Amino acid sequence: MSNKRIICPYCSKSFLRTEALYQCTNNEKKDGQDVCPMVIDAELNNHWGETNVPSRLVFKSKSSVFGLFGGEAKPAKCPQCGQPTQRLVCPHCHNALPTQMVEDGSEIISIVGDRSSGKTVYFLSLIHELKKYGYKIGVFEVNPMDLSYDEKTRTSVVYESMSGKLFDPKYPSLPNQTHVSRPAPLIFKLSSKGPNSKSVKSIYLVFYDTAGEIFRDANKIDDIARYLKDSSGVIFLIDPFTMDGLQDTLVDGGVIEKDNESSVRTDPTRIFDRLTQFTNNEKLKDKPLALTYSKIDAVITALHNCPQDYEIPGIDLSLNSTFIKTGILNLDEIERIHEGIKTVSEQKWDVGNLWSQASNSYSDNNVRMFAVSALGNNPDKAGNLEKVRPYRVMDPLVWILYKIGFDIPTE
Repeated sequence: MSNKRIICPYCSKSFLRTEALYQCTNNEKKDGQDVCPMVIDAELNNHWGETNVPSRLVFKSKSSVFGLFGGEAKPAKCPQCGQPTQRLVCPHCHNALPTQMVEDGSEIISIVGDRSSGKTVYFLSLIHELKKYGYKIGVFEVNPMDLSYDEKTRTSVVYESMSGKLFDPKYPSLPNQTHVSRPAPLIFKLSSKGPNSKSVKSIYLVFYDTAGEIFRDANKIDDIARYLKDSSGVIFLIDPFTMDGLQDTLVDGGVIEKDNESSVRTDPTRIFDRLTQFTNNEKLKDKPLALTYSKIDAVITALHNCPQDYEIPGIDLSLNSTFIKTGILNLDEIERIHEGIKTVSEQKWDVGNLWSQASNSYSDNNVRMFAVSALGNNPDKAGNLEKVRPYRVMDPLVWILYKIGFDIPTE
């Protein structure tokens, strides 16, 4: 097995799989004291902006992490207590990583977007739909990776807390807006192991829930740019409320108020341009990019309330993704939706340059446009929600999985 390069979902830095470090997992106590004393880990503290927070010892094995022919990571004995461990950590930030991610290589799909694009709600809806319908297209496991140093920030804990509120059958509510501070990434492993799969393939869906404000901070945007450069695929969320070509329609349709019109504008082309500037167009041509308009239900509502001379071809809230029923990804349907959204983007929404930017950084064949609704309806002025009915939220991910070789049935 080759010495694969691993991308850490915490610090976004890469390393060779043989460079992974070990961390002791001995929690045994004797006479009320730790058998293996906790230590101050400077790298872990620096990553999280903490000071003098103790953790289990991180160390380098005296022998190779992997055997001569690769395979599973070998256990290593802690130099303090002698107990064997197989927990692997990033050599840069010392955060614990899923063992299989290091053993097999880390194919990561990332979700990025500006402050108002609805990244958090989209991610919650995406996981919710994958758990319900993923088996239809060969995603047989959707498992949280619970390795965060702080139990409160572990993927399953955070996801269950937020999704429980969002999908409450009686009183659904939106999660709080993300703060600017660095949160722990939410990591889910998606695996295929169906009867038609030649082998089990695992993909890691990483949601780095950073506040959108970092897109205006040159020192912080570099982290996100590394994800864009090194991820196997990227879902780039775009808030349609930010587009000049839609403002009058959204106001006239009662979706937003005119007084709030200027406060929500952030040109998505500027955001994408800043990201691609920081990647220097490295390693992008062969990667799939899903340019995805969020909140499309609000746009459809506005078009209905103040009838325009156009509609969005292929977008109908009453008709969800066909693969949910058929179990087969219809590539012609993906193309029709892409062409329809591309057309209205250019002719009606004044953001045709977004497609131009994307196709210059990626190959035309690896960029497609999508429209989704994480909620299926727009919150009222008081922020109250009706029952959440996600619309086409799986489309961008399923297309990316198909492009990178996941065993997706197609027609």
